[in-house]
Amino acid sequence: MKLYGAIILSILPAVLGYGEKCDYYDGTKYGTVSGICGSPAECLGDAFGYTVNNQCPGGSDNKCCITKTCKANGKSGYCTTVSNCNSNEFLGGHHVANKCPGPDNVQCCY
Repeated sequence: MKLYGAIILSILPAVLGYGEKCDYYDGTKYGTVSGICGSPAECLGDAFGYTVNNQCPGGSDNKCCITKTCKANGKSGYCTTVSNCNSNEFLGGHHVANKCPGPDNVQCCY
């Protein structure tokens, strides 16, 4: 029985689409940006990215994680949500609009 459980746990991420490539077209100058399907918490916390809905199979716990670097005011940063920028201790808390693909709440955080 343990063997079957181990097999199921090993294929579950693939069935849910975790780790699959995903694409997001935001309709701006950035065109299509690529990401990886995964956990929203990991994307916002560990990857300093942002998530896009309805681009990955597997339900609400599997979203397209876009991780992109950016430059603003001469500094390097990450494209992430304003709320993540303000609350993540590893990000500087400064954010600038119009430097990243995605919705208006995704800005360059440094």
